Amino acid sequence: MERLAYLKKELGSVAVDQQRINILVDLIKILYRNEPNQALQFAKELIEVGKRTQCNETLARGYNYSGVIQKQQGNFQEAKMLISLAKEICEASNLEINLSSIECNLANIYILEGDFSKAIDHLFSAIKFAEKNELHAKLGTYYSNLGVIYEEQGKLDDAMKYHVLSLQNYERSENEISKAYTYSNIANIYIRLEQYQEALVQLDLSFAIRSAQNDIKGKAYTLSQKGQVLYELNEDSSALSTLFQAIDLQESVNDLEGMVESYLVVSNIYYKRKRIEGAISFASKSLSISKDLGANLLIKKAALLLSDSYHLKKDYAKAYIYFKEYTEIKDQIFNEEKTKTIQLIQSRFEAEKKDQQIEQLNKEQDLLKSVNEELNLFASKASHDLKAPLRLINAFSKILNDRYRTELDDKGSEMLVTIADSSKRMGNMLDDLLRYAVAGLQEGDSEPIDLNNILQIVQNNLYLQIKNNEALIESDILPILLGSSTNFIQLFQNLISNSIKFRTTKQPRITIHCKEEENHICFHYQDNGIGIAEEHQALIFDIFHRVHPREKYEGTGIGLATCKKIIENLGGQIWIKSKVNHGSQFYFTVNKKYLSFAYQ
Repeated sequence: MERLAYLKKELGSVAVDQQRINILVDLIKILYRNEPNQALQFAKELIEVGKRTQCNETLARGYNYSGVIQKQQGNFQEAKMLISLAKEICEASNLEINLSSIECNLANIYILEGDFSKAIDHLFSAIKFAEKNELHAKLGTYYSNLGVIYEEQGKLDDAMKYHVLSLQNYERSENEISKAYTYSNIANIYIRLEQYQEALVQLDLSFAIRSAQNDIKGKAYTLSQKGQVLYELNEDSSALSTLFQAIDLQESVNDLEGMVESYLVVSNIYYKRKRIEGAISFASKSLSISKDLGANLLIKKAALLLSDSYHLKKDYAKAYIYFKEYTEIKDQIFNEEKTKTIQLIQSRFEAEKKDQQIEQLNKEQDLLKSVNEELNLFASKASHDLKAPLRLINAFSKILNDRYRTELDDKGSEMLVTIADSSKRMGNMLDDLLRYAVAGLQEGDSEPIDLNNILQIVQNNLYLQIKNNEALIESDILPILLGSSTNFIQLFQNLISNSIKFRTTKQPRITIHCKEEENHICFHYQDNGIGIAEEHQALIFDIFHRVHPREKYEGTGIGLATCKKIIENLGGQIWIKSKVNHGSQFYFTVNKKYLSFAYQ
């Protein structure tokens, strides 16, 4: 309220047009839910400012806001005219940024009129722009409206899918009030599925947000829904009390659409109790307002309820009249031609989206190819150029040792040994670092790689290490994956080499298990080595992280970091469970899209 009072005061004293425009927009956004008449006056003033300043963006916003408020007050034809005018201005002035909201506002009116093909067409136009510009709050709204359409068609799985997408986008944009609407929409689907307790959970989430935001219209809508759920749970008295609370709030903000919905639920309760006159009274109120609104969806519901009520009253003539009205509206909304049109629009949208995804994938593949080429060039240059100084250090230290060994004291001889050891270690680090740099890169196109063959190659590479330590390696029959043989060899060779290096006095024993799950191929690699203390397990995959002193165990600390990079490039994860002196267990996954063949 303080913000509202401040803005009104500022509006009276500001003469600069741009400042005045900003204040008018803020006032409209604050007032349009709870005080629509005031908001409409400010929207009209915004139109006048747009005309005076010849600013098409301001003019379009004024018409759009006016249309939204007119729609809220039930003036659908006036609303469509104003919003369509805003759309024409934006298209003529190339004001693309405002078009998605305008398309959505038009869709909302067509939804209420029951013209779903036009509604979906406008929504898909809005979605394409919002996805392109990552406008998550707007996407949340558009997906929510699609969910409402599919719910009305009885396609509850599609409806839930779009409502969940809506909620995800609202969470990314931190749009609390819109999240509340989505919770209400999800509750509607649970009501249709007769999962009433789940519906109540969603409604409680919605009501908490709307109360915190002082959204009177939203609170009323949630109460109306809760009344419907209580009615379905046979708690009629609580249902009626809740519904009349909703109606009081709806009347206070002139929410005609909400009042119709609440009247319908009250009428249903009276019909269920066989209080026929009450059922007819509220259904008649609902039908009258719905006809004034031109809201065919609501007319359909009210007409069917009146038909049922008069049938129960044994007034079959009136029952027939209202049933005929119901079927005419239903046929108008859900005829075969409109269903085909909706399917055609959806197919066209999905085809365009698929084309965009293919185009994006091609761009990513070109980029990846370029990055691969740059990294390979880097590795080649680095292998030669970075090692050149090391070769000189080794050469001169050898010359010093050969020529001046007899002239050096013990300290000098020790320094030469240190130089030789350090340069050798630096060479090993460079080799491992270069392998890490290119780890996970695909060598050209991915090809089917039989991991059973890879495991055999690794054992051949580590033949002496395995033989000298009498290491035993056991494995399930492994799948064929798409990828690079070099990467898979690096992965298993690093793991097996580490297991043998960090052995106990026991015979090293390694087992590899593999199973196919819903989205991933899961591997379980286990050894019986010295294990890793718990405090090191979170850092073990970091590059250059060492657990043991170099004097005790050789290594650069890059091997497991390389394994992690390879796995992540295959769309998976790697983690470890280990206890000191009880071995290590590595778990890693590969995205199922890389599966070429799984042995049974």
